[in-house]
Amino acid sequence: MVVSQSCDLVHHDLNKEPSAVFLVLKSITSVTPDVLHGRNPRLIHFSATAGQSFAAWAWNQVVIPREDLAERKAEPSFELEAKVLRYILDWLAKRFTRIAFPDTFNDALDSKSKAIRSLLKKTHQIFSEILLHVEPFEELKGAGSYELACYLLMPPEIHDDPQQLASARAVAAKLEALFAACGMEVVDCSPVSELNLSVAELKELVRWDYDHLTHRETTRSEPSGH
Repeated sequence: MVVSQSCDLVHHDLNKEPSAVFLVLKSITSVTPDVLHGRNPRLIHFSATAGQSFAAWAWNQVVIPREDLAERKAEPSFELEAKVLRYILDWLAKRFTRIAFPDTFNDALDSKSKAIRSLLKKTHQIFSEILLHVEPFEELKGAGSYELACYLLMPPEIHDDPQQLASARAVAAKLEALFAACGMEVVDCSPVSELNLSVAELKELVRWDYDHLTHRETTRSEPSGH
């Protein structure tokens, strides 16, 4: 699957844009929910419009000279919805833009990581992403604890559904208790509509890919190639 920008792919000068980048895909029989939508930072599952399902590892990309592609006619074997393509591209970009949390923060959460994963895995469909404000955002030395605010971001149509919002609030309460049990000073933990966060607020928050903390077993099982 080509993942180069379209303008780079068709650039008139091969010297300025000599190559195209492809993501290697593996055909699978069905997708696994907890690796949909880029939730796992290394592995993604997705489905095409005709129902085919695929898996891809973020590291498994190949670079092919555009000169070798110039004489070939593009014959797509599947199509993706725009939102699915956006999930994949955002997932690839996060490999470079994802901010690493302090080790002492991750270590503090380690005792409850399985419980956190279990909680969020059951309800991941109602949240688009999880944003944190951690203070201080540095390694702790000696005594002390992190002050934490957690916002469970929800698509507006889901947030406006009373039943879904009630479920989200119940998850937030359980998540807050888990954070507190890890020694965090939780100042806020609540579901928020995507419409209710300003750009200024987003600049103060960091996306939390909780699977990065809890998929260590997946990391160990990454294949060496196809």
